[in-house]
Amino acid sequence: NIFKESPTTFEPLEIYPIDPNYLIGPDDEIIVNLWGGVELNYTFKVNREGIIVIPNIGEVCVLEMTLEKLKSCLIQKFSKVYSGLNNGITQLGVSMGKLKSIKVFVVGNVKTPGGYTLKSMATVFNALYNAGGPSEKGSLRKIILYRNNKIIKTIDFYNYNGAITAGQA
Repeated sequence: NIFKESPTTFEPLEIYPIDPNYLIGPDDEIIVNLWGGVELNYTFKVNREGIIVIPNIGEVCVLEMTLEKLKSCLIQKFSKVYSGLNNGITQLGVSMGKLKSIKVFVVGNVKTPGGYTLKSMATVFNALYNAGGPSEKGSLRKIILYRNNKIIKTIDFYNYNGAITAGQA
């Protein structure tokens, strides 16, 4: 009966901490703040190629970087223009703005198989929920998560002990 509710009932929250393993991709927004020796605020949208364009720096490929790796990369790039980053006078902070949506395909013994556009922080359960849940022949005992034609994980929702987000999978 849980799958009879509106799919929005189980959508991920709009404001939440970003998983450290979240991979940055096209349409993600990156917010960069500099303070101390210089005060600047930037918001960059990742383009289709996974690139952001930074004034006075140029193109930077951020595709599939984690937030930690992104911050390290941006400190290196910005320190070439803002010398205060090298001696601690200027600080740099990086956070995420609006996150991308992703397309997932739910197939097999579900009520409504097909392609669904989900928020990148959606879980496997969110995808299953959007597909109407398991069909009469379906089960919550063996959900197989694929990425690039490879099995990432087999999930038994009765034994479920952790969330795998669509953005990770």
